Amino acid sequence: MTKASFAVLLFLSALLIGCGGNPRISGKPPQVRINSLTVDGPMLTLELHIRNINQEPLNIRELPLSVQLGEQQLAEYSGAIAQQVGASGSEVVSVRLQGGSAGLAMLADLQNGRETSLPYQLQGHVLNDAGKRLEFDFSGRLFAVPGRPGQFH
Repeated sequence: MTKASFAVLLFLSALLIGCGGNPRISGKPPQVRINSLTVDGPMLTLELHIRNINQEPLNIRELPLSVQLGEQQLAEYSGAIAQQVGASGSEVVSVRLQGGSAGLAMLADLQNGRETSLPYQLQGHVLNDAGKRLEFDFSGRLFAVPGRPGQFH
């Protein structure tokens, strides 16, 4: 093997090793779900669990979202928020918003035992500091917290 052939082989090997490293996942949408929901009259406090599945921090500037209970709109939120979620990390964020009357009535039925759980859908997006919009959509079920009126998880 000549020196030139060996140099080319060494270069190609180094190139393959460099390409085979751990690639960065960039711009994947976060996983967002309701951690808890508290009703205080017509107002709701949502604690949202935001999980960043990327290998780089997610700096959130905006978090518009909507929550539906079954076919009824419970609430919408649109506002600025300054939250950093670390690489492969998670954070809990609280937002306060106005509840819709039909959705609040459904929560009252859940609290009073007329329902055992309610299906919900959480949809929205985060706007990161680079201006990129990352959509999220999560479906789950809400349950009343025993002994804690107005609290759901």
